[in-house]
Amino acid sequence: MQSMKYILPALILASVVACSSEKPPIYEATPDSLYKGSLYYASSEYNCKSCHGTQWDGNGPEAKNLEKDGIKVPSFTDATPPEVTPVDYFKAMTVGTANTKTLPSGHAFQSHTDRGRWAMANFLYSLAPAVATKDQAKRQEAMTKAMEEAKQAYSESRRWNMGFVPLAERPKSPKLEDMKGYNPVPSQQ
Repeated sequence: MQSMKYILPALILASVVACSSEKPPIYEATPDSLYKGSLYYASSEYNCKSCHGTQWDGNGPEAKNLEKDGIKVPSFTDATPPEVTPVDYFKAMTVGTANTKTLPSGHAFQSHTDRGRWAMANFLYSLAPAVATKDQAKRQEAMTKAMEEAKQAYSESRRWNMGFVPLAERPKSPKLEDMKGYNPVPSQQ
């Protein structure tokens, strides 16, 4: 009964905070999003783990095949340059990189929602060791710039459309009968 004296006020406070606070932006790393990112990664057998591995070290079953093709699979547990941010990870998952454009998917995993890709980006980014003290100012500057870019993108749309052209804005397909070589099969009567 003594423990209820502490638990009940904590539950009330947590519910008040939960009810009164807004949801954080989709791109923000929260304990919940980091946890979900770890789950998305763990369940992505054909996406992430096959190349980056179950230990996030770039030694998945497909990594050796990619190395033969000249693609080095990065480890998420290695140090990253101070200019690298979670936005870079998100973009790599969304549209790929210069190194991955030859892959069948281009390393673009649009099957995951923006929220899912952000959760994975933030989780994977969190695995790298902290930058050296001398590079912390560069890292902070890069993070500020990158988060402003994300904030701007989401202020205009619920999705960050990087190179994606909405269906209504795409060029119309030609009519079938206007296509060269169109030869309709006569109907059988």
